[in-house]
Amino acid sequence: MKSFFTLHSIPDRWSPTRSLSLFTFVTRWRERRQQKKALKARQQLLQTYALLDKVFDSGQLSFDPKSRRLFITQPLASLLMAKGADAWINSIHTIYQYTYLRQSQQAWDDYMQKEELAAVREAMQKAKSHEDGKKVAPTAGSPNAEANSQFSILNSQLSRSDIDRIRLARRQQIAFSDMEPPKVEPFEFFIIPLSTEAKVEPLAVGYYDPNTAQMDVATWSEVAQLLKDGHQ
Repeated sequence: MKSFFTLHSIPDRWSPTRSLSLFTFVTRWRERRQQKKALKARQQLLQTYALLDKVFDSGQLSFDPKSRRLFITQPLASLLMAKGADAWINSIHTIYQYTYLRQSQQAWDDYMQKEELAAVREAMQKAKSHEDGKKVAPTAGSPNAEANSQFSILNSQLSRSDIDRIRLARRQQIAFSDMEPPKVEPFEFFIIPLSTEAKVEPLAVGYYDPNTAQMDVATWSEVAQLLKDGHQ
């Protein structure tokens, strides 16, 4: 006895080919949707960073990377706190991400400049050795030995085009992973009154750990009293 549900009895719209096409369509639709979400999130982040550029330039925010201290003016802090505790913590974390990005960019620029300068110095030393009649082979394992071999430098005084070519060759050899990025570390933040005076007394002081999203905040009077009690 033949089964009632034979392959020929299945309607065309439920054929394996059509089912596969539907699955492919759904998969691609989900991928495009995720890509749109990622693009939207990236655009929002760029807009936020562009806004933070203006806020830092206006002096309402400032960060000292050496002491790891963030200074926030009272009007801006009040605005951020008005949205609730979670929004306040998220704002501090976003500000930290922004400052970390700037530190990473500065560290990358400094590292790149250092490596380019080292490559130029080695090329100048090699050129001087040629001028003195000495044939000096590139240092074994030197990162810019291959770059220097591409140029024929006859004079100890390098031309501007020689220097540019050497720097470009070294820059193309460097990967971002070669640089040690800044550490992700806790920092202090101070809420200060909006004032033009050089010295102002903080209204509140806090601590934030970006690794754990842990935050502690106390008023400056409470901190001063604790310090006073500790010296008694």
